[in-house]
Amino acid sequence: MQARLRRLAWLAVTCCLVMVVNCSIPASQADELDELNARRDQATVDTQQAHHHVDQAWLALSQADARVTAVQTRVAEARQVLTEAEEAWQTARDLELELARQLLDAEKALADAEAKVDAGQAKIDAQKAAINAYARSIVQDNLPLVNVALLIDLNSTASLANRVQWTDTVLTTNQVDLDSLRQIQAELVEARKEAESARQTADQARQAAADQLSVAESARQTAQEAQDALNQVLNEEQSIQAEAAQLLSTSQVHLSQAQATGAAIDQAIADEEARLAEIARQEEERRRQEDKGSTPYVPVSGGSIAAHATQMAQWGGSYLWGGGHASLADLQARIAAGFAGRYGVDCSGFVRAAIYTATGVDTGNWAVNRGSGFAHMFIEVSEADARPGDIFHTHTHTGVIIANDPQRGVYQTAESFSEYSGMGLSRHAYGYANDGVWRFIGA
Repeated sequence: MQARLRRLAWLAVTCCLVMVVNCSIPASQADELDELNARRDQATVDTQQAHHHVDQAWLALSQADARVTAVQTRVAEARQVLTEAEEAWQTARDLELELARQLLDAEKALADAEAKVDAGQAKIDAQKAAINAYARSIVQDNLPLVNVALLIDLNSTASLANRVQWTDTVLTTNQVDLDSLRQIQAELVEARKEAESARQTADQARQAAADQLSVAESARQTAQEAQDALNQVLNEEQSIQAEAAQLLSTSQVHLSQAQATGAAIDQAIADEEARLAEIARQEEERRRQEDKGSTPYVPVSGGSIAAHATQMAQWGGSYLWGGGHASLADLQARIAAGFAGRYGVDCSGFVRAAIYTATGVDTGNWAVNRGSGFAHMFIEVSEADARPGDIFHTHTHTGVIIANDPQRGVYQTAESFSEYSGMGLSRHAYGYANDGVWRFIGA
C-alpha cells in the first residue's frame, strides 16, 4: 500500500511539474501509463487473491495434519489394544489346549480304573462261584454220612465232627480270600469315583477355558474391526492431507506468478515514469533556455560570489544529489566540466563552487550543516539585510542570493534546484529562508 501511495504521489508531482512548465504529454503516452497502472491494479488484486488462497491452503493443510496426527494416535492405541487382545486370545487358546489334554488324561485314567474295577469284579465273581461250588460239593458228599451217623450212633460223632471242622476251615480260608477281594473291589470303586471326579473337574475347566477363549476371540475381532475402521479413516485423512498439500503448492505457484507479473508491471511503470520525467526535465530545460537565453559554459574568472553564481546557474549543468561534497579536486573537476552529466552538483555543492570560484576559499561541506570547521567564515544576517553573495538556507535547500528588494520583500537567487529542474535563477519572498541567511566574511 505504501509503495502504491508513493507511486501515486510521484505521479502527482510529475504531473504538477509538467503543468508548471507548460509541457503536455502526448495522449498516447498518458494512455499507455494509464493502461500500465490498470494492469498493476489488476495484478495487485490477483496477488491478494493468491495470498488469500495460499493462506486458506495453509490452514487446510494444518487442519489435515492435525486430524492425521489424531487418527494416527488412535490407530496406535487400537493396535496396542489388538495386540493385547491377541495375546489374551493366545493365552486362552494355550490354556484350553492344556486343559483338553488334561481331560483326555483324566478320561484315560477313568477308563483304566473302570477296567480294573471290572477285572476285579470278574475275579471276585469267579472266586465266589468257586467257593460256593466247593462248599456245595462238600455238603453234598458228607450229608449221607452225617445222616447215617445220626441214625446209627448218635454218640459216635467224632468222625463227623472232624469232617465238619475241616469243612469250616476250608470255608474260613476261602472267606478270607473273599474278604480280600471285596477290599480290592471297594478300593477300585473308590478309584473309579476319584477318576470320575477328576474327569468332571477337567471337563468343567475345559469348558471354562473354552468360554474364556470365546470371549478373547470376540475381543480380538472387535479390536481388529476397530483398527480396520481407523485405518480407513487414516487413509481418507491422508488423502485429504495430500490434496491440501497439492492445493498449497498450486497456490504458491500462482502467488509467485502473480508477484512476478506485478514486479514486471512495476518495472514497466518505473521505466515509463522515468521516461516521462525525463521528457518533463527536457521540456523545463528548453523553457528556461527560451526564457533566459542559452548561455554556453564559460569558465568563471574574477567577480563576486553573486556574479559567479549567476553565471554558473546559466551553464545548463545537471543536478546530482551529493555532487560537490567530496574533495576540492573533485569540485574543481566538476567546475571544469561545467557541471555536465555525471559532473553535476546538488544545492550545497553549487554554493561551495560559487564561493570557491569567487574567493579561492574552499568551505568544504559548510553549506550542508554550517559546521565542519568552517563556521567562523560566516555570520548570520536577516533577509532584509541580505546582500548579493549571501547564502540562504531552508530546512532542506540552499542557494546564493544575487539581488534583494526589501521594499517588495523578495530576493532573487541562483540555485541548483533538483534533478528535474536542474540549475537556474529563481525568486523568493521573505520568510522562505526559514533556516537563516549567512554572509561569507573570509577565511
